[in-house]
Amino acid sequence: MLAKVSDAHAVPAGTVHSRRSVRDIFIGANGLRAGWGCALFVLIALGLTFAFQSVAAGWLARLDSAPDGSRTAGHVALDRSLQWLAALIATWCMSRIERRQLSAYGFGRKRFVGLYLRGAVVGFVGLSLLLLVLLLLGVWRIDGMRLHGHAAWVYAFAWGGAFILAGFSEETQMRGYLLAALSRGIRFWPAAVALSLLFGALHLGNGGENLIGILTAVVAGIVFSYTIRKTGSLAFAFGMHAAWDWGESFFYGTPDSGQHIYGYLLTSHASGNPFISGGSAGPEGSVLVLPVFVLMGLLAGLVAKDVKDPVPGSQPNPRGNEN
Repeated sequence: MLAKVSDAHAVPAGTVHSRRSVRDIFIGANGLRAGWGCALFVLIALGLTFAFQSVAAGWLARLDSAPDGSRTAGHVALDRSLQWLAALIATWCMSRIERRQLSAYGFGRKRFVGLYLRGAVVGFVGLSLLLLVLLLLGVWRIDGMRLHGHAAWVYAFAWGGAFILAGFSEETQMRGYLLAALSRGIRFWPAAVALSLLFGALHLGNGGENLIGILTAVVAGIVFSYTIRKTGSLAFAFGMHAAWDWGESFFYGTPDSGQHIYGYLLTSHASGNPFISGGSAGPEGSVLVLPVFVLMGLLAGLVAKDVKDPVPGSQPNPRGNEN
């Protein structure tokens, strides 16, 4: 005869469902839900950035600004390297939590250098095209060379390194893990637009920025996202971002969001209608920058050939089927 099973240790019927419901708040079909993942990434990145900058506060203060109040290459390089390190560590932490490769967030090594160099060419050519148009319209003028000889090369490499770090930092923060995670939650293009709007909003803190400059940042974010969609890598966006900033601030000596750097190659100035010239905000504040960025996106699509790597964040989580 089979003994009757005691109900003394039976689990109440609603308990399993309750535990499952709580877990479902945090875990979805592809692992950690996008909203929680993004919140955790931001929390880690901001916390580490604050910690790193607190430790390096003395060095940052000594490198803070040149005698004329402009930004120095040393300060930008140190500040952006700390922010990039914080974003990289936060990305690595999320990769461990989600059990994904770093390539899932746009850090694949396939054709990285080639894509980076192509992006740099597109960024510098796009900026040069914009300034050529402004020059022909008579709203921007080159006054001459500010640096010569050895000094020109020293500052060219110093600012090259600083803007490479700036490009790596900002793209890793805005279009690395966050773009991949949000793409799993709300699809790629809604995620790209949302992060581009956030990217533009962050430029509101730049003292010399104008409304067109803010819109330019949004459009630039969408173009950068397009290159990630096209290639499955952040490399092209890294190159475009760095080359645009280097060309604008160092090579042509124009303001970048109203800010000048210390040690630039050419002296130039805007004249005429600031709506066309960009005025004190620099060429990013010109209404003509918007169609130029659209052309840059089209050019990027031509030179950034599709690769076999999947779009960042699209790979299923190995633990997804356990949910």
